[in-house]
Amino acid sequence: DITERKRTREALRESEEKFRAVVDCAPAIIHLKDAEGRFRVVNKAFEDFYGAPAADALGKTAYDLFPKAQADAYTRLDRSVLESGSILVREVETPVENGEPRTVRSVRFPIPGAGGEPVGIGVVAEDVTERKRVEEALKETTQQLNTAIESFSDGFMLFDRDDRFVLSNSA
Repeated sequence: DITERKRTREALRESEEKFRAVVDCAPAIIHLKDAEGRFRVVNKAFEDFYGAPAADALGKTAYDLFPKAQADAYTRLDRSVLESGSILVREVETPVENGEPRTVRSVRFPIPGAGGEPVGIGVVAEDVTERKRVEEALKETTQQLNTAIESFSDGFMLFDRDDRFVLSNSA
């Protein structure tokens, strides 16, 4: 009787379809690698960001897809996660084909095997380039505003709409 085996296969297929739907619909760049650094899962956001279709990435390593310096950096981060068994969060400049470098915030985590030891790496990343640009522009504007306020010879105080003190110059 193979009824139970068929049910198990069907449940596994459904589980894989659900996993794939979640991963592919996620706006974050997601990929999973085995302990040797070969891509085992890449999502649509990965394909769009790196311009590498899943068929071209699966089974390959970072050295097959990226320039050596970039692959070296990714491999170092992956090894650190495998060796430590800990989550690693980093922002890195990432060159992309036909465009200016992007800043990517990645969360790398170990994928545990049956015995609990790491057997692979999971990565969830997002392009934070625009956020970094906005933060830098805000910082520059704030510095300019502070410089302008300090240049007043008279005292200057600023209060918010609830009449709480916000800032002042040294005069």
